[in-house]
Amino acid sequence: MDHRILSWNIRGLGQYPKIIAIKAAIAKYNPTICTIQETKTEVVDDSLIRSLWGSNRCSYIYLASEGAYGGIIFMWKERILVMEDQLIGAFSVSIKFRNMSDDFSWIFTSVYGASDSGYYSSDERNTQGGGVANINYLKAFVQKFALIDIPMAGGRFTWTNSKQPPLLIRLDRFPLCPDFINHCHSPMQVRLRRPISDHAPIMLHCNFGESLKSPFRLDNFILHHPEFLTNLRIWWDNLSFTGTPSFIFAKKLQGLKFLIKNWQKSTFGNLNSQIENLDIVINALDNLEELATLSDAEVVEREQAKLQHASLSLNVARRAAQRAKEKWAKDGEKNSAYLHQIANFKYKLNSIKFLKINGALCFDKNQIAEETNLSILLYSMRITRLGLVLII
Repeated sequence: MDHRILSWNIRGLGQYPKIIAIKAAIAKYNPTICTIQETKTEVVDDSLIRSLWGSNRCSYIYLASEGAYGGIIFMWKERILVMEDQLIGAFSVSIKFRNMSDDFSWIFTSVYGASDSGYYSSDERNTQGGGVANINYLKAFVQKFALIDIPMAGGRFTWTNSKQPPLLIRLDRFPLCPDFINHCHSPMQVRLRRPISDHAPIMLHCNFGESLKSPFRLDNFILHHPEFLTNLRIWWDNLSFTGTPSFIFAKKLQGLKFLIKNWQKSTFGNLNSQIENLDIVINALDNLEELATLSDAEVVEREQAKLQHASLSLNVARRAAQRAKEKWAKDGEKNSAYLHQIANFKYKLNSIKFLKINGALCFDKNQIAEETNLSILLYSMRITRLGLVLII
């Protein structure tokens, strides 16, 4: 099962830029399911769904809002999922899906409620406070149904009050049951960018690791960064799960992978592009020096660019050396087997199966060997008379 589920509390569809933002997110992330909370829309028709999904190739149901309060829209790809049953509550929409690919049936519920019960840890709020009763209720609900809150990549919080200083809370999440996780193997929820609304969209990737085009590689050069080990310890301590020790260890490694990738991208960026930019800066200052004397600031800038260029070049060299070792460890024995096959082919190609001796075909290996050695001896004597030396 390789679904992508997009969830976004849009805080009303009355503004056209919000419809454009939802349509852009669906086009970019190509979700299998998309649920929009707090639509503040009493009537949902095919025209609105087409403006959100981008086409009419989806099925949908919705919970109408009560005036300017609430409302949920549920959309999914009709050729991938089949709706077997549905339940529309006062603040939720539940659908029992069946996968077309493997006939696996599962239930997805989209819930919206105007309260602060969406978080149950002090780490999910940047300031102290909140409704303790609601937090305890959510904890009890999660424990009662043995739900698992997998780590969220992309950021810690999903909601802001848009004030200074801001209040940040993680209100949006995908709690999963163990059976669903066992079927998905490697689910991961990600906080996406928030171009509009005070809620950030979140996405659940089922089998996220299997859908990657390239595997995760820990480049050795990032180990030389002075802040890496400190950040690694902080990330590891902040990742918390419930379950068996093996499950906790596996999920912490999985969450750590995305934290390292995001940190490496923000810290180092594209090494080759940075080196190219530094080449341009150094070359420009060199050309300027040919026309006039450089100022002290320009000299310092060029020296700093050279030091940074040397550091980045060293990181590129370390990465290349690591990739070369990985390639040899992976393909080295395959190359050796290939070379042995080529050698055996040439040996068989050069071997003499039969030889024509005195006008008759001979298949005796001993006679063929004697005739061959005699021919080589006569040929070497002829070469020697010409002043050449033949070593056989």
